[in-house]
Amino acid sequence: MDKLNTITRPNGQIHKEWNHLRISNIEYFLDQYGNKSEPYTPPFEILADLESQIKFENEPEETVSVAYKDDGDCLFDLVSITNDPQGRRIVTYQFSTYIS
Repeated sequence: MDKLNTITRPNGQIHKEWNHLRISNIEYFLDQYGNKSEPYTPPFEILADLESQIKFENEPEETVSVAYKDDGDCLFDLVSITNDPQGRRIVTYQFSTYIS
């Protein structure tokens, strides 16, 4: 798979390519939030944290852990790394489970 590049534009600006995150089972992940009485991190904050961990990685981790509460993490497993027709590098993860 192609590596991420740093591009210098004609105007001199430097642009770094990044991974575009996809979650293969996003509906399943979002449906897991049923308990509103405990202080959990909102699901889109979890996804933003996941994206920040893999955004500029040439070799994203096979499994990424993201905190969803003080003593618990969500696990996401790498499914694939592909290039779409526009040349964007798509990194697809799958929500696996919660651990406490």
